[in-house]
Amino acid sequence: MKIIVSIYCCFLFSIVSFGQTNTVLKLEREKADFYTISKNELTTYFKHKKEHFSVNEHFQLYRRKVVTKTVQTKISNFPKQLKNVSNIVKYDFKSLVNNKFIAYKDDVKYELFQLNTELFILKEFRKDIDTENREIWRQYGIQFIPFTYVDFKKGKKIIKFLGYTSGHIIPKKDTIETTVWIYHNRKKLIPIQFTDIQAFDRKFTSKELSEMIYGRNRLQRYYEIVTKKNKKRLYNYRGENVLQKSYDSIVLSSFIIGYKGKKNDVYNQTFQKLALPKLQAVYLDRSNLYNLQIIQNNELKSIPLSGDTSEKYMLSNPTPPYMPTLTSELEYRIEERENEFAILREFTFDTVTIPKKGIKDIFFLKNKQQKITTEHAPFIITKHTNNQYSMVDVYHPTKKLLETVDRIELIHNSIRFKENNKYGYYGIHKKARFQKLEAFQGFFAKFELPNGQKGWLDRNGKEYPNL
Repeated sequence: MKIIVSIYCCFLFSIVSFGQTNTVLKLEREKADFYTISKNELTTYFKHKKEHFSVNEHFQLYRRKVVTKTVQTKISNFPKQLKNVSNIVKYDFKSLVNNKFIAYKDDVKYELFQLNTELFILKEFRKDIDTENREIWRQYGIQFIPFTYVDFKKGKKIIKFLGYTSGHIIPKKDTIETTVWIYHNRKKLIPIQFTDIQAFDRKFTSKELSEMIYGRNRLQRYYEIVTKKNKKRLYNYRGENVLQKSYDSIVLSSFIIGYKGKKNDVYNQTFQKLALPKLQAVYLDRSNLYNLQIIQNNELKSIPLSGDTSEKYMLSNPTPPYMPTLTSELEYRIEERENEFAILREFTFDTVTIPKKGIKDIFFLKNKQQKITTEHAPFIITKHTNNQYSMVDVYHPTKKLLETVDRIELIHNSIRFKENNKYGYYGIHKKARFQKLEAFQGFFAKFELPNGQKGWLDRNGKEYPNL
């Protein structure tokens, strides 16, 4: 027996190749009449000039690349009990998205289905009793399975699963041979045969979609944003442009958002483009990845992962009652003295002062009182004798953050000010510019300009005039 380590020439192969398949390997596999297949490996057999060869390929996903370790071996003859390539049939793998594969092993049920063109989902269920004492299958685990296509002769293909949970899908004349290697009951790695195939309704709810990504940035393992000629494209681990478009920027999260000029495209994890005509703006809150705020046809809406606006799914993760909440709140108070106001802080001897000259009243913005308990540095409002207001930081009272405006108020944790009958938000505007400016609803606030133009303002200061 002789092992040939290949170097990309004629009948030799690269021992490690990146990408789906290299050209030489594909041509050699297309000669194969027989094969064997296991968890991560495929071995094909072919005859050349009366000599027998086997080609062993080990498949792996590494840093968003399909890695194939390949060894060609000259053998004296073909071993017995090989699988015949002729039993593989041509198959339209796109139709798999409409199928769900079911398998049972002891007291466990497994479901396998395709999430999108790059990932299968494997769900594990265990028997349980519900509140009405009925026996049910309760979901126990879920995982992503990436895969690659492997070409044989005459246009035949199979699917090879990659990664920790591996296996394959082989289309045959009377069946679709589907095998996944699983640590059953976390004890032993065994092959599970999925013999039951059911029609699959791909209308995922937001709850189902969120379960697939909750607590993990999973999509980043399989997709990457690549910049070419100042345009962004989203590529999968097989080197394919998933969105088949280029954008000025792309957000890859629970939603996939493509920004191009004034237009935005929104996709969910299935890479289904959500039907959102007259879409003006989108915002994904990192603290709530399961709902997307949008402005559509001049209205502010919240879109769940499923894209079904009638569905009101919100995922919350409250602190358990037994977990103590630690805060570092300090007491601040304003003390009036003969010629100044002193700002006193608990547990410190440092005192900052504000001269009384020209000040009619002084108080903390948050509660409009002269005493406050807070974990954040508070803002102080001074009302002057001319009935105008200024705002200062408690640590820098001589530096006015807002000066001589007509009103300063806290609106849902945002600071709105008024001057010359116009409104603005501190931190966004240096000068007031709106005739009307409402409270922020999440990332957006409704406005009206003095010329009557209405629209929405985002927290970055960008304005979206009504259509």
